[in-house]
Amino acid sequence: WFLSRIMDQTMLVEQDVWMEVLSIHTVLSCGVLYNEMQKQFYMLGQDQLNLISRPLHNLSRPILVQGVAGTGKTLTICAKIESLHLTHQLGEDNRCLYICFNDNLITHVK
Repeated sequence: WFLSRIMDQTMLVEQDVWMEVLSIHTVLSCGVLYNEMQKQFYMLGQDQLNLISRPLHNLSRPILVQGVAGTGKTLTICAKIESLHLTHQLGEDNRCLYICFNDNLITHVK
């Protein structure tokens, strides 16, 4: 559906309009993540960038990440967990727990 909408010649916008929309999104973006599974780049907002760059914290005070569907919560959290793993900040004494309530999402994250 999405691809057919993009390719639909009746949906074209003028180049200057497109450049204005693109510049707004680029200005509001604070960083970028690349999703290896979907082979796509995702622009990050300030809240997402703050979560990824957040230092380690006391596990007795968990971080709750919430938002509407499609806002990048899972991608951002997975990037943070991957970063902790790659920098050897996770181990027996320092663990990470990811909880969600969607079976498809659990399968995707695994």
